[in-house]
Amino acid sequence: MREADFFTIIAWRQTADFCNRYLSKGRRIAVEGSIQNRSYDAQDGSKRYVTEIIADNIEALGSRDEGTGAQPRRDNGPTPPPAQPAPPSMNDFTEVDDDELPF
Repeated sequence: MREADFFTIIAWRQTADFCNRYLSKGRRIAVEGSIQNRSYDAQDGSKRYVTEIIADNIEALGSRDEGTGAQPRRDNGPTPPPAQPAPPSMNDFTEVDDDELPF
């Protein structure tokens, strides 16, 4: 079995609302955004460093109950919005020579 990775993800506005309504612990997601590194002083006086992902878009992957062990819902409660198109796969990218880059 493949080991899971966990990251701190920061979501705002509609993205945060989507997460609150439709995601739960153990749910696989796809996140599109930017990485932010920052530091802060802890209460014990030590300097701490954190890496966070600032989410622009979050998409739920798999079924609602996948990975949670929960039974499927059988009520007529709200359903999540339709999934957005999948991000491009690695096969959709074209190899570019470094000499062709403008920077």
